[in-house]
Order: sequence, then C-alpha cells, then structure tokens
Amino acid sequence: MKAQDAARNIINYCFSKGRYVNNIEVQQIMYLLELACYKRTGSKLVTDKPFCLESFGPIIPSVFREYLLYGSDPVSNHLQPNMLFPEFIYETLDKMILKNKLELMVLCIVSQKACKRPLGKNRVMNEEDLESASVVVSCF
Repeated sequence: MKAQDAARNIINYCFSKGRYVNNIEVQQIMYLLELACYKRTGSKLVTDKPFCLESFGPIIPSVFREYLLYGSDPVSNHLQPNMLFPEFIYETLDKMILKNKLELMVLCIVSQKACKRPLGKNRVMNEEDLESASVVVSCF
C-alpha cells in the first residue's frame, strides 16, 4: 500500500469514529500499524516509502510534509484512498484510536528504543529495525 493511501485511510477512519488526528498522530498511528502488520505477516504495510526514525518520532517525510500546514490542528483533508486496509489492520486501528496522544508517543518511543541502531536525522528504518521495534505490538 502506498504511504499516502495509508495516511488517508487513517484520517478518514478516525474521522468516521469521531477521533480527530493531527499530523504527528497520523504518523504515529501509521508507524504502529506498520509494526502490527510486520509482526502478523512478516511484510510491510507501507511499501512505497520508508519510515525515518527522527528524534521527534517515526515519520514518512513526504506524508509528513503533505499535512504540515495543519500544524497541531486535526487534519481535515478527507481524500479517498486508492486502496483500503486489510481487515486485521482496522482491528488494530480501533485499539489505536482509543489511545491518547501521550500513549501513542510512549509506544513509539519504546519501539524506537528497541531498535539496535541509534536515532538520527533521516535514518531510514530497515528490516532489522522493524523486527526489533515490533515487540511493542503486544502492548496494543
């Protein structure tokens, strides 16, 4: 699935459930869904762009820039994705939207700490990082 479709799925699904998410929350949820997908299937959810493990959290830079103009406000761009998530991802997403901003941040920090390589600007997440970071999936 393309990163932009994943972001649109998250934004639209959260909106439909009455949960309004800002740019950082979209990134955090997309990252945690990536870990859940990897843990369950051994495959990435987002296949066209890598996550970068920045000091402020995991992001996909092109998607982050797309919604940057919203700042900390909820993203209100409800474009339809070209592809929907697999059903098990929606089950995980239901758990994610119950978490507040702090809980999402803590899950992301814990998963990043599990990675064996240090964080750094534009450090692209690799398969080893995904394997290490996916240990937090049991915390969902």
